[in-house]
Amino acid sequence: MTERSLVALIVAGRIDDAVRLARDSSVECVADQLDYDTLDEYAEAASSFLQAWCRALSPLPRLQAADWAAGQYLTSLVHLDRSYGIAADLVLEAQAAAVHYLASSLRDTWALADGPDAELAPTVVERLAGYADWLDGLDFELVRRTGSESV
Repeated sequence: MTERSLVALIVAGRIDDAVRLARDSSVECVADQLDYDTLDEYAEAASSFLQAWCRALSPLPRLQAADWAAGQYLTSLVHLDRSYGIAADLVLEAQAAAVHYLASSLRDTWALADGPDAELAPTVVERLAGYADWLDGLDFELVRRTGSESV
């Protein structure tokens, strides 16, 4: 991915194309392309890109991308309406996706206890399934404040 192509797509408002280009790149690579000046000058387009890009990633890279993007909303993009709320949404959505991914992964360990040369005890698999159930029970709903009220 070239710096100019990602930035050019974002500046042109071609957010879907920018997301397709960035989706297969590392978070570090995307972060390197979006400097402070680009984020500041093209804040609305950059915000649209960051939100779409984070939501297009698989759970673990999404968590990393959301963490980086949240930092941008608290610095370079802080002048946007709802910058803190957008950052919170991205992080909480990414955390929820990562937790559910981890829960699914824990449940899949049953295969490691099945077979003639398995070294993982069935009791461990049962405990991991219990952890998975606990993780799935976590609530990541965002409570927003408007004035002094919670909604």
